[in-house]
Amino acid sequence: MKKQFYRVKQLADQTFSRSGKAEGLTDELQTADRKVEHLRNALQLVSKRLSTGAGSTQGQDPAAREKRLKKLPEYLLGLSMLEASNFDDDDSILKYILYECGKTEKLLANEIAEHELKVEQLVCAPLTSISDQDLPAIMKTKKQLSRLMSEKETAASRYHHLERQKEENPTKFNAAREELEDVGIRVEAARDALAADMFALVAKEAQLAHTLLQYIKLQRAYHESALHSLQDTVPELERFINDSSTKPVFGYPLEEHLRVTSRTIAFPIELCVCTLHELALNEEGLFRIAGGSSKVRRMKLSLDAGLFNVPLPRDYRDMHVVASVLKCYLRELPEPILTYRLYETFVNASRQPTEQTRLNALWEAIHLLPEANFQNLRYLIKFLSALTQNQSTNKMTPSNLAIVIAPNLLWAADESTFDMNITTAVNCIVELLIKHADWFFKDDLSFFISFTKEDLLPDQCEYGFTPNFVHGYNQTAALSQDAANGDYSSMSKSMFDYNHQS
Repeated sequence: MKKQFYRVKQLADQTFSRSGKAEGLTDELQTADRKVEHLRNALQLVSKRLSTGAGSTQGQDPAAREKRLKKLPEYLLGLSMLEASNFDDDDSILKYILYECGKTEKLLANEIAEHELKVEQLVCAPLTSISDQDLPAIMKTKKQLSRLMSEKETAASRYHHLERQKEENPTKFNAAREELEDVGIRVEAARDALAADMFALVAKEAQLAHTLLQYIKLQRAYHESALHSLQDTVPELERFINDSSTKPVFGYPLEEHLRVTSRTIAFPIELCVCTLHELALNEEGLFRIAGGSSKVRRMKLSLDAGLFNVPLPRDYRDMHVVASVLKCYLRELPEPILTYRLYETFVNASRQPTEQTRLNALWEAIHLLPEANFQNLRYLIKFLSALTQNQSTNKMTPSNLAIVIAPNLLWAADESTFDMNITTAVNCIVELLIKHADWFFKDDLSFFISFTKEDLLPDQCEYGFTPNFVHGYNQTAALSQDAANGDYSSMSKSMFDYNHQS
């Protein structure tokens, strides 16, 4: 009976292991894999036709001309583009570009000219780079992940076998456990590497669309008689790409991101703030402790590829990873939220002699910000203020938060030299904004704007997360009382030191 029980358990373990292997790709990676397949299929169809030549159609009778016309690479490419655009992804900008470019190619095929050299340099080369480098790299990483999954299955089987004999042979059992843990780490690293490769390729979708559009531009240059139709087509496609929300968000101008996504708060800011507000108000050292670099990179690339969406995937439940991604987004903006234009204004505001005059100067400075910057700053500061209300638990006082957040909100256009006084001044600015958030930004706001808490965390109750944020608490002292204004004893040590330095 005992042997039969162990046999049944072994079969169950093997079945579970095979199931786990089939689940090597998460939903997020399966979506990315489908997009990569769409890209691969499009590249295969388009690249094959780009290298197909056709003879001259001049001097031919209409029937022969029509027959030869249909052999021209431009005509065949148009058909292939239309075929390549026939995939189920309404959010894809490549789909629309392929469709419109395909129609244009069929029109331009009637007046073909010699432009093979430029096509090879400006169109074929970038497409070949993806086909010969990006796609093979993804296939190689896929094979590596599959191999590691098999190793993990073998290690798990060995571990379960030795588990029944751990009393008799603890050394082998411990070795098997360590082997299983090690291969598990390598599987996760391989999965992250595959995710990064696929996200990086999917993020090139806009670049690929631009490459295809460049081919249309080359044809326009060589077909003067078709210029009239192309003058309408090309600007329309450029506008569609520029207005599409399917493009990277890191390192992209804030106002442009808000424009193409029709948002008031940048998506990475809203996503990270809502997540941290619901799950991490008591997390000790939030924003001070860095998240794992592989997970941070993966989350950033997922956002850039347009694949990250609510609900929050289980792979990103480490709050320090989310906090690090938020800091990266702010730091990688082409211009800080507080802007280069107002850099000196903010620094001078921090040098005012009393706290009240500093606050008044900061009030004026933040109201000089562009509307997009003001709204996103208000959103961030309100959250940071809420975070400090739990400072007894998370150890993040306004001063501590300012030290780690300030460098991501304001920096000089020329950062070639380091000035400790400037650093302290910037910290002072952010600390004042956090401490007196309810004075600077009097209106209440909801952190959930484009999605709800239920959208973000549908399983929150299952995981035992409960909100611990006490609403209505006001950190700001009565600013109208002269006794509090300019009183160094009421400031943090960093602000006190800064005032004495200046």
